Amino acid sequence: MKDFLTKLIKRLFDIFHLTVMKKESLFTIPIEIDLRFSGSSLTPTNVLEFKSKQRDINYILNIPKDKIILRKIMEVWIEMLEIRANENIDLKIEERPSFLFFKNYFDTYQPKTVMERLELEIKSLNEHQKEYFSKPPLYTTFPWVDQSPDEEYNMYLGFMKKEFEEHHGKAYIAEDGWKGFGPASNRLIEMEYNRIINIYESILKHGYIEKFGFPFIEIYIKDNEYKVTLEGAWHRSAILFAIETDSIPTVLNTNTNIINSKDVENWPQVLSKVYSKEQALEIFNDTFSSSLK
Repeated sequence: MKDFLTKLIKRLFDIFHLTVMKKESLFTIPIEIDLRFSGSSLTPTNVLEFKSKQRDINYILNIPKDKIILRKIMEVWIEMLEIRANENIDLKIEERPSFLFFKNYFDTYQPKTVMERLELEIKSLNEHQKEYFSKPPLYTTFPWVDQSPDEEYNMYLGFMKKEFEEHHGKAYIAEDGWKGFGPASNRLIEMEYNRIINIYESILKHGYIEKFGFPFIEIYIKDNEYKVTLEGAWHRSAILFAIETDSIPTVLNTNTNIINSKDVENWPQVLSKVYSKEQALEIFNDTFSSSLK
């Protein structure tokens, strides 16, 4: 198993020409990482040494922005922050162009079904699939994930309950909606707006503070190309995009999920017949070329 993990990490570095980030001007705290991991070569000795110390093998990597698949809401945050950078900061929230833009997104983008959320006109559906694609959008599960539609729905609700308690100190109710699209309550929209604005202003003032961590990644492979999605730290990553950095610091480790289009027949939701192979590839190709819905 150790040899396999070693080869996997080394192979990722070699294929994707990844480099370990040691220090970046945005950071107020230098990243502490063994200098033997600089560059693209790793040796079994280095990896096994980390394993012997019972440490997580986390590699901090700069991923070029053009290799990152953004979530749809992150694209909205980035555009909102670009507006914010040029507006009168003394305006009341409800008068700010950035807030009006943000609120308009939730007021106008309101997918009612899984099909509408995926933004694809998927045809040739059997009866089971017709039922799934007609469910509310929070039941959306992507072909390559393990969770069933019901598990995804419960995960979204649990996620929002935790977010409200941790970041807003209030109890979440179903009527608040989801942070990624409308309809959403006014208090959710204001909370999310204030949250990202506060983080944005903190990063402008103090830099990106390393102790708050970096996003983990999932790697998507199509033929000889790769891209990644960001898992966690969505707000901070969107802010780094908005302030025009060339790349985003991310974490790669032995638990990093790799989604290869060649493996479509073995994707969990293809095996469970939620999607056909053709439907799954259509969703994968759309995600690879645009955004994660």
